[in-house]
Amino acid sequence: MDEVRLMANALLNAHWLTARELGEAVGLNPRALRRAAHESRGKIISGQRGYCLFGNSSTEEQEEAVSTLRSRAKKITARADELERRMRWAAGEEE
Repeated sequence: MDEVRLMANALLNAHWLTARELGEAVGLNPRALRRAAHESRGKIISGQRGYCLFGNSSTEEQEEAVSTLRSRAKKITARADELERRMRWAAGEEE
């Protein structure tokens, strides 16, 4: 995808760029940046500092990115579970 290539090129000579810095450099909004990072298949990692190429990051930064993603996934799963419970309750399947 072109957006992944744009981001990767902008990150080549940078360690980390904030979402604002990267977005301004490549002309993408935050949602497009997140989508492209997702579609990069691990080539671009994200964290509290912004975005970084996998190859420019330390093992510690990579582990932190994995931990952050797993934490988000856990929260999203919990939210989906709550929604399913509410749906069952609304359908009269649960009291």
